[in-house]
Amino acid sequence: MSELIDIRKNKHQECNGGTYPLSTHEAISCGLALTDCSILGKESLNVAELHSELITINGRIKNFRKSGKIAFIKIEDQSAMMQIIVSKSALLNESDFEKLDLFDIGDIVEAQGLYC
Repeated sequence: MSELIDIRKNKHQECNGGTYPLSTHEAISCGLALTDCSILGKESLNVAELHSELITINGRIKNFRKSGKIAFIKIEDQSAMMQIIVSKSALLNESDFEKLDLFDIGDIVEAQGLYC
């Protein structure tokens, strides 16, 4: 068990210098994000405006899969589970894509990106 704890500590150190964030961005629940995405067919919704909105969600990683230059991560919070897609070319720093290998099922993460 102590070996597993050491592995996790090393991954944490490698990922963000061993420090926990002092604050996080204001996040919406996965449930709210999913509900708002499901109303895209309504005429009263400005779809172009919605797709340019930056959102933040927090949750626990339930499933993770990388395929080439793209990763699919299922995140769950108290309200719902949703999938985020991480594209290497969409990251501000493409080298951060390799840091995804440090994530494990069960890790709690914050994701920020374009809506839907």
